[in-house]
Amino acid sequence: MWPRAFTLRELVRCGGPVGRRSAEETLADWLARAHRGRQRSALLGESPDDDVADPIGGPQRWHGETARTLSGPVDQLVGSAGLAPGKPGPARLR
Repeated sequence: MWPRAFTLRELVRCGGPVGRRSAEETLADWLARAHRGRQRSALLGESPDDDVADPIGGPQRWHGETARTLSGPVDQLVGSAGLAPGKPGPARLR
């Protein structure tokens, strides 16, 4: 699992420099490129910028703040990894 285990923000940070996934490239190959050079300590969070506050148990506004926090990174990941929300297809890991 290690080569495919990223926090959302870490994957956006690592995926940016490797560039957008080509139409011929599998998601697994793109993830492998994003993984190159990572250390296992990255799973503990190399950057405090990778942290996302957990809204569970807090007031409703915390859920909205978390959604806004994640919106940008999700959009970046969809663009970089060449994923189309809600559409099956070439994003499979194979």
